[in-house]
Amino acid sequence: GEILIYSKAVDKYEDWHKIGYVPQRATLIDKNFPATSMDIVKIGRVAKKNFFSVLNKEDKKIVEDSMKKMGVWDLKDKLIGELSGGQRQRVMIARALCAHPKILLLDEPTNHLDMDSIEALTKAITNFEGSVIIVTHSEELLRRVCDRLIIFARDGAEYFDGGYDDFLSKVGWEEDGIEEQ
Repeated sequence: GEILIYSKAVDKYEDWHKIGYVPQRATLIDKNFPATSMDIVKIGRVAKKNFFSVLNKEDKKIVEDSMKKMGVWDLKDKLIGELSGGQRQRVMIARALCAHPKILLLDEPTNHLDMDSIEALTKAITNFEGSVIIVTHSEELLRRVCDRLIIFARDGAEYFDGGYDDFLSKVGWEEDGIEEQ
């Protein structure tokens, strides 16, 4: 098969700033790294520009808005290594959001998050104007934000056009050979 991004083969695709990515292990940042949470979020904005360009007033407002959206604005001056795992995860999500991507890839985004952080994440996903692809084991997140699913089972992957509760009622985990892993 072939993977296309906006009708272009992956090796020909150049607009990577249109894709925001938050890895599962985003919280594994060196605790001695000398950057504030705001510095980390600014990196997401720089991705949309030239690496050596200076952020203008509009960029700084976008960074602030992204941090507020994820509830980390009050942590802007704290070093990233001083934050809890959940706080670092929210900073990394804010970093991805401030680039204004069209596609957001989130790998286990609820890891290390408390209930308030999950609520902020859910709201950010719901309000996101692009496409969101989430890898998660969180049934709560699946129920609240997902309207289509790709279920990975032993024999491959299956597509389901509907929310998680629809999937459970129409297919389920053990029906039709789909078993929980």
